[in-house]
Amino acid sequence: MDERQYQRIRKLASLWIKYIPVVAALACASNSLSAYFGYNMEGLGFIVTALIYIGVFLLSYVLRFCFWHRCLIAYIFVCEAINTFDYYVGIPISNKGMFIIHVVLIGFVVLLLTYNHVKKIKRGRVD
Repeated sequence: MDERQYQRIRKLASLWIKYIPVVAALACASNSLSAYFGYNMEGLGFIVTALIYIGVFLLSYVLRFCFWHRCLIAYIFVCEAINTFDYYVGIPISNKGMFIIHVVLIGFVVLLLTYNHVKKIKRGRVD
């Protein structure tokens, strides 16, 4: 990532950090208000959570986290999305099936991290 791209991401992240708490507070207030009037806005919590995870992912670029950390942040977001979707909509599989989905995700992340690690080692090795 060149310096110009980094500066753009940095500006975006500073705006994100500045306004996401306001958006989250408005979402919480509107969720409480709608619950008072008998409306259920269940998806609003997921939207706020997604915005926060996007902010964390953005900050991982601003603070120049390594690939490993960004991969783990993405894994957490995907797991949270699956669990939230299952909670609100319902995925028609058993607990064992859900466990298998999460194990496959973990396996994919481990393979991705291992591949990246081996690729870096080979790049640094002098033959």
